Amino acid sequence: SSPFHFLSFTHRGWAVPSYHYRVMAEINRRKGLAKIDIQSKNASIGVELDGKGKVKKIQPSSSFLGILFTNDIIISVNDKPVQTTADFFNNVKKNVPGKINVSYERDHQYTTSCKKLDAIHPNTELYEVELAWRSGGTRIGMLIHRDFEGHVVVAVVEDGGAASSYVKPGDHLLRVNKIDVNDREKARTLIMKSINDEKKVSITIERAVAQKSLMIQPSVIIDPPTADKSITQDPPKSVTAKVEEKAPTPKEADKSLAMTPPQKSEAF
Repeated sequence: SSPFHFLSFTHRGWAVPSYHYRVMAEINRRKGLAKIDIQSKNASIGVELDGKGKVKKIQPSSSFLGILFTNDIIISVNDKPVQTTADFFNNVKKNVPGKINVSYERDHQYTTSCKKLDAIHPNTELYEVELAWRSGGTRIGMLIHRDFEGHVVVAVVEDGGAASSYVKPGDHLLRVNKIDVNDREKARTLIMKSINDEKKVSITIERAVAQKSLMIQPSVIIDPPTADKSITQDPPKSVTAKVEEKAPTPKEADKSLAMTPPQKSEAF
């Protein structure tokens, strides 16, 4: 019933020699330290581990949502070793309210790429983002909803999710694997199927870009150099003409603003 959807997908594994898989995993696994300041002793923890430190599930209400991810391997909480859900829960509860430092290992099992396309609307930029997974695991981390104009809009992008490299809140999701989408359920279904079947997905996003602000600078009369400063000379006609030009009205300024080329957004 909620108008929002978090895109959190895992998909089936695929057969590769164990040696190659181990090497790939070691190359992609990175240690990290998640820092969070929990202000309430009643804050939801909502992190489930598999008994060996690996995160199995994170509840939507969890204070660690967007900070920890499924398949992260938790090493410690505030320097206390963690392996089970009870370990994690008890170590967090001992330190709240207060600062929680979670040491973890994360396997970055995906690659991302982005290609800029020709814009189809004024003052916008168009991008095709491709996400590809080596095997199951990392979530996309993208919250989508449908606005009143019928657009599928990215509402939230989680830090550390696969989409965070290129997708930004406010982007319009136009196509999934080059198929037009104007409904969040259709977009979600297409993305899930593509990841499960192909271990990759391509999404086309449109981003609004800001226009340059209009600045009207006053004209200045500059006296021409003279040998005798006591002699006053009339300024050149070209300069006088500048002074006599009528300042643009607010309506004319608006027209100028509309014709100003859009300012480029930050390059990916």
